[in-house]
Order: sequence, then C-alpha cells, then structure tokens
Amino acid sequence: MISVLTEPSRFGGSPGDIRAISASVNQPVMRKDFLVDPHQVYEARAWGASAVLLIARLLDDGLLGQLLDASEEIGLAVLLEAFDAEDLRRSVRAIQNRSNVLLGLNCRDLATLKENTSSFEELTSEFPEGAIRIAESGIVTADDAASVARLGYDGALVGTALMRSHDPVSLARSMIQAGRVARA
Repeated sequence: MISVLTEPSRFGGSPGDIRAISASVNQPVMRKDFLVDPHQVYEARAWGASAVLLIARLLDDGLLGQLLDASEEIGLAVLLEAFDAEDLRRSVRAIQNRSNVLLGLNCRDLATLKENTSSFEELTSEFPEGAIRIAESGIVTADDAASVARLGYDGALVGTALMRSHDPVSLARSMIQAGRVARA
C-alpha cells in the first residue's frame, strides 16, 4: 500500500497528491492525515484512496466508531494506529467484528518524538489472534523489516527512510524481501 500525506499545513500534502498517485498506480493508496470527522473518510474515497489512517489517540470511542463505520460503509480499509498498550486495547475493542482494519503500532513517543523500537516486541502480546499487525516508525533498514517480521508483524509503514534514501525503490524492495524471508 502507498501511504500519501494529505495534511497541508505541517506536512505539505494535498488532495491533488493522492489523486495523482491513485491515478498512476495499481496498488492500494492510503490517506495519511489527522482524520477527526467522518466527512474526511468520504473525502478520501472521492480523492481516490482505498484506505485511511485513523489515529486512536486522537479519537474518543464514539468518534472512532463513527470513522470505522464510515470506512466500512464505503469499502475503505483502515490502518488503526496505536502508540501504547492502552491505545492497543481501545483499538482492539473498537475493531470487534470488522474485517477491513489493519492494526498498527507506532513506536514513536508523541511527547518526545523519539522512537523506541523495543515496543514492537514489548507490546506484541496486546494484539489479538488473527489481527493484521503493522509496525510503524523506526523501520530504516532491511534488517529492521526482518526483525519486526520475526516478531509476527505482517507489514511496516515506512516513510522517512524511503524519503531520505538515495534509492528508495531498492530500499523498499530489500525491506520487502527481508520481511518475506524472515516470515518464511
């Protein structure tokens, strides 16, 4: 899946970015933004997205349920992002009986912005059986991708490493391959 920032003021994203990418690739495209209203889910679909990022920490239980319902109603996948054990527990309760949700763990501390990749291992027991697990932040090398794959993560959300790479295509391919080998 290709993650596309649409938040304009802090990350320089725009609806045009997701439209252009959606029109030029055959992979699923995810709107990565601070979604706090169901209308934004419908916008994502109108712009060509096939998935949205929802950040559990930003949403109370009622609003999280509304956003999940809107996504399910229009056939969008959801990457539901958690930052700690409490976020994961809330997320697990919110996704009961939903099949369109991937459950992500972001290892970044929101207060300090430092990454603690050991949280991927420390919190793995918080994921329910059968959940599609996504490791977020702190994945910089193919070895990092292999490490989270060995812990049972099904994928990784990688942004900064690819943006900083002189050869992002090769880096992405090496990460994918390392993850496949580690899970085999």
